[in-house]
Amino acid sequence: MNRCVLIAVLALCSASTLAQGLRDPFERPAQAPLTRSAVPGSAETDWKPDLRAVMLDRDQSLVNIGGKILAVGESVNGYTLVTVRERSAILIKDGIRITLMLDKERLR
Repeated sequence: MNRCVLIAVLALCSASTLAQGLRDPFERPAQAPLTRSAVPGSAETDWKPDLRAVMLDRDQSLVNIGGKILAVGESVNGYTLVTVRERSAILIKDGIRITLMLDKERLR
């Protein structure tokens, strides 16, 4: 009896998993366009970029800045990603260049 219940529960669990479908784990999440103006006290002027991850690739390197996935040439809060290195990313906005570094704690 216990074996039949266990089999039934496993069958239901696997059926619900298949019904949800599989997703590509490397698919980039959809991002809402950023169209805020630079008003004092707005999110853009208070923006503190946080480099969370770097993925180096010969053809298309990616970074995670504050939860947003960017490739070279893409922008966040008006800053365009221009260079990706092993532990850093360089962004530029209106001729101002900033370099973001990975936290040493994240490197462990």
